[in-house]
Formats: sequence, C-alpha cells, structure tokens
Amino acid sequence: MRLQAAGVSAEDHELFVARVFDAPRDLVFKVWTRPEHIVHWAVPAGFSLLSCEEDLRRGGRHACCLRSPDGSTFRLGGVYCAVTPPERLVSTFTAEGDTGVSGRETLVTVTFEDVGEEPAPWTRLSLRQGRFDGAAERDVHAGAMAACLDRVAARLAVLQGAEVPAAVQASMRDLQAV
Repeated sequence: MRLQAAGVSAEDHELFVARVFDAPRDLVFKVWTRPEHIVHWAVPAGFSLLSCEEDLRRGGRHACCLRSPDGSTFRLGGVYCAVTPPERLVSTFTAEGDTGVSGRETLVTVTFEDVGEEPAPWTRLSLRQGRFDGAAERDVHAGAMAACLDRVAARLAVLQGAEVPAAVQASMRDLQAV
C-alpha cells in the first residue's frame, strides 16, 4: 500500500472512506466481491464468520452471518442495485442481531479506480454509505470499515506474494473463519 486516505464526510449522516491499494483493479474487485476472499477481511476482530454468500448481479443478494465473542449472531446483507465489474457496486446494507431488530437500511456505493500505471498499478477504492441516523452510528461504521480495509490490504499483499505490514498482521490475529 503506497497511499491511503480515510475519513467521514461533513454530513453526519454519510460515511466516505477511500484507500489506494498497491494492486491492479481487477484483483481488488475480486477480493472485495468473492466469498473466498471476503472471509479474510469482512469480519471484525474477535468475531467468527459462520457463512458468506454473494450473488453478484443486479437484484442479487449478499449476506454474511457472524458470531461475536459473546456468542451472539449477527446477519449482515443487502441487495445489489448495480454491478459494473470491475468499476462500481451499489447495494443496500442492513444488519440484524439475535434480537431480530434490524438497523436502518443504508445505501452503499463502492468504486474501483485505476490510479497507477504499469508496471505498478494502484487502485483507489472509494466507499460511500448512508443515510445514518447520526454521527455516532456513522462513526461505528467508519471504525469497522477502516479495519476491514486494513485486512483487504493484507489479503492483497498475500495474494501478490508481498509482505503483510506488522500493524495489519496484529489486526488480523483475532480473525476467525468457521
């Protein structure tokens, strides 16, 4: 990873995060969308991934089921509204816990942009998510997404035979896939 930037928009109800990865766009898109890669990055530290499904087409569903360290389960998912490989994804997103109570449905747009040239292709992944109830809810998602993007960087490094930075290795220690 050569350059990274992350942050939240000035609007309390919207999250914007961007990261530039030292990897070609096709590979970043595959790591973001394929279950065999998602299991390596989409799980918060200490959680276990129980299942992951992706139907990468307009109208297709994406869903993951997670178990927290206290044994609670959470279902995350939504429906793809637009799929343009390897450039753009738009989907709904919602989370539901053991109580059956769902959070607010948000709309997530992820873009994948070439920003480097051969022989060193880089990819900027930009994610915009909203509408949140307020800054507190948005900030929870921002922290989780920052950790996920660190693990995406690690997965890309592994797939390209590069060394995974020590700080990213530390964030991955608690990651479990069941």
